[in-house]
Amino acid sequence: MCIIAYKPEGVATPAKDILKTCFENNPHGAGLFILRPGEKVAEIHKGYMSFADFWDFASVAVSPEDMAAYHFRITTSGGTCPENCHPFPVSSDVADLRALSIRSRYVFVHNGIIGAGSPELSDTQLYVRDTLTSLVGKLKNKATQDKIAADTIGSRTLTVDARYHETILTGNWIEDKNTGLLFSNSSYLVGDYGFGLRSHAYPHEADATGMLADMDVCPDCGGSALLVSEYHGLYECESCHCLFDCYGNVWADGEF
Repeated sequence: MCIIAYKPEGVATPAKDILKTCFENNPHGAGLFILRPGEKVAEIHKGYMSFADFWDFASVAVSPEDMAAYHFRITTSGGTCPENCHPFPVSSDVADLRALSIRSRYVFVHNGIIGAGSPELSDTQLYVRDTLTSLVGKLKNKATQDKIAADTIGSRTLTVDARYHETILTGNWIEDKNTGLLFSNSSYLVGDYGFGLRSHAYPHEADATGMLADMDVCPDCGGSALLVSEYHGLYECESCHCLFDCYGNVWADGEF
């Protein structure tokens, strides 16, 4: 489901082993944004397809005084490529959304699924282009924040207005009390995976191949589920919001 690690200003940068675990559990590309003290635009750097390349940059680019968010991707739409990695500038220009290095007042980072995406653009890129660009000027309005939360229900988002160093978070985040870092799910922990999280002894009948016989029923809670990625055979439960595949393997628990 991807993971975001958010470092507020004044918080120490994440340890190498934490970021490495995030990458290994979400291995389809990484990126980060950096907002430095006194700056009114954020830097976006993305498209790192190996942890070594990512660490070589991130370990020297971010200081404790900076605000930063690190994103590690699992592909659900748009294809696996450097250009579709997060974060994204809030722009309606596709070239901006695919740029590997860009500066922007507004930045959006997301983990989860917002619709089907397209063959070349991810669901998040389409949401930024078609919806978020008309909302960011009103980020301080509760109605705007509620709309982003409703549009991305079951996901976690981070939207930054660099001019005012303001951050809007939606969804349920995990705060690491020891470090002050916030995580969008638990796949920063060793042994907890962003996909194939666990195999179910699922209560629903499977066919001879091991596939769920009734794939529109959640193996966790029995609630109804919707197909969210035909390419991956990935379903989301409408009740508990877990993501599972056609074999009953849970990609991400709904509470995260």
